[in-house]
Amino acid sequence: MSVDPVITAIVTAHNETAWLTRAIRSLVMQVDAPPYEIVVVCDRISDDTAAAIVTAINEAPPGLRIQPVTVNNGDLGESRNAGVKMARGRFICFTDGDDIAGCTWLRQAFEYARRFDNDDFVLHHQHSLMFGAANFFHRHFGSGDPEFSPKDLIQYNAASALAFAPKSLFERFPYRKMDGWAAWEDWHHYCDTLGAGIEHHCVPDSIFMIRMKLNESSLAARMTVRKGALGYMPLFDKRNLPEAEREPMIGYPPPSVMKQIQFAHHRVGEFRIQVDPGIQVRSYPRQVIWDDQAFLRDAVGNAKHVVLVHELRHGGAEKYALDWCAAMKENGEEVVLIETAPGASPWLARAEKVCKVVRWYKRRPMEPQQVAYAAQRAMIQMQLDSLFVCNSELGWALIQENCAVLAKKVIAASFSTFPIPQTGYTSCPPFYLDKQAENLTIITDNERHQKRLLDFGLDRVSVIPPRATYGAASKLRQTRKPAENVRLLWAGRGTPEKGPHMPTLIAASMPEVDVHVWGDVQPMMHALTNIHYRGPFESFEAIDGAYDAYLLTSSFEGMPNTALEAVLAGLPVIGTDVGDVRKVAGALFPPPLSGDLQKHVGDACKAIAGFFAERGRYDHAPVLAIVEEWRQSFAKRVKEIIA
Repeated sequence: MSVDPVITAIVTAHNETAWLTRAIRSLVMQVDAPPYEIVVVCDRISDDTAAAIVTAINEAPPGLRIQPVTVNNGDLGESRNAGVKMARGRFICFTDGDDIAGCTWLRQAFEYARRFDNDDFVLHHQHSLMFGAANFFHRHFGSGDPEFSPKDLIQYNAASALAFAPKSLFERFPYRKMDGWAAWEDWHHYCDTLGAGIEHHCVPDSIFMIRMKLNESSLAARMTVRKGALGYMPLFDKRNLPEAEREPMIGYPPPSVMKQIQFAHHRVGEFRIQVDPGIQVRSYPRQVIWDDQAFLRDAVGNAKHVVLVHELRHGGAEKYALDWCAAMKENGEEVVLIETAPGASPWLARAEKVCKVVRWYKRRPMEPQQVAYAAQRAMIQMQLDSLFVCNSELGWALIQENCAVLAKKVIAASFSTFPIPQTGYTSCPPFYLDKQAENLTIITDNERHQKRLLDFGLDRVSVIPPRATYGAASKLRQTRKPAENVRLLWAGRGTPEKGPHMPTLIAASMPEVDVHVWGDVQPMMHALTNIHYRGPFESFEAIDGAYDAYLLTSSFEGMPNTALEAVLAGLPVIGTDVGDVRKVAGALFPPPLSGDLQKHVGDACKAIAGFFAERGRYDHAPVLAIVEEWRQSFAKRVKEIIA
């Protein structure tokens, strides 16, 4: 063989051991290949793998140079770049340490490459025989093939990592650093080069035998379960890429390809690849994913701040999101609120006064995984300054997967915890984070939850109490005749954690108390005359009448906005001791424990009776001052977090 190689075959090695020996043999035994060399990039290899490399070097025929290169990257992209620097050939082909090249791959690729008069191309093998954890044939398509669509790359890797191209191309387009072994450096390289106009071709009748490991899945599946892999892709800025006609591949590849498989059986090593006949159909993403990620980017436009919410319900979390948008507007920033789930959205008109609202989920029905793909690609492409996730499961899923590239600053709100038997407290989803990304700040509205999050191991948790905005007339009853019942106000959603059953049970236990309920609460069967269901809760301003106190019965809570509005409306708060309610409450009772409803009701009644027995000791002014300070400082705190 020539001293000056035409091709450098680069093998990336980690802990493949015996499979590495077979992979190198498949390159050593190439038939009718031009002069070539083999570079083995040894990245944190095991002792057994090092021994396998020595064996391969000793078995190599005279004149074939096998050069090991030791690196300490722990990163496939960096290791491939290290191999490129050591290469002497005009062309480079990559293979992994457990994949087996077809016996004529170097000759086929070299002959195909000679038809180009420039270095703007990448070649791939046409067929893959997957073996190991799964066994099947797979057909690849070049970027010019009618079966290929660039839109597939949102969730599908069109080729494998085993690329063949001029060395100059890999120097112009180095592999991205992926920060770990669970990476898709080849997918990034394909998108980077295709976006720059580089052609990708599949060499006819060529094959690699690729080992599939246990728990290995497609790019589409891995996209939502592995973290930190995706980055900005110029390719996805394009709107009008052509849609391809797709035809499935059926049955075996051509006889010439099958001969290469048999060659590998007999010459590379003693192992048997199961050749499984049948139909292999490619799985394509739906057009909707591409369209919707483009729709989101167009809808956001030039804005660099996005708020992601589930839906605009009458809830404290949604109110918090609207206050966040208002604070951003006060700071001179353009912000867009994206609503990801269908719903009545009673606060839509209110939201549109402080920001642009994109009701994305109203466009068309999509599967949750499709929503995740489209949102993930859109967020990455928009290159946002900040992304605020509030009460959005989709938002938390994106944080789990790809927080580092969603925005320069990602802020996620978590307001409360609730107890789960045997496992302690949870706050879905912060307690599922395995680590906190460098650009992630978690915010909460109360110090009690902040402590739990810090104890859990999260290190950047800030408290921004909500901004109550009630400014209408006082709801406090100024005088109460001795014969009149105490009048309590209960207002909020009828969800279980709010304790919607408690007003009726308290009324049954305290005939001297009248309870007025505002909310979507299902009335309980009773013959009581001292409980009044007044209708849906729309806003504190819409509540009529005068009351002696506000009743909060939540079993878990952060810093409820209704309690703050009650304070601004002049009402003392009697509530469950959850979150930071103690800072604004006139009287407290403990949250329910061990399902003892009778004790919980008794504690609430005792707190109500005790408060009115000592009503003269209650001073509303300090509590009002706290809520006013929170209201005035909200925008300032938002600005500090964003900065």
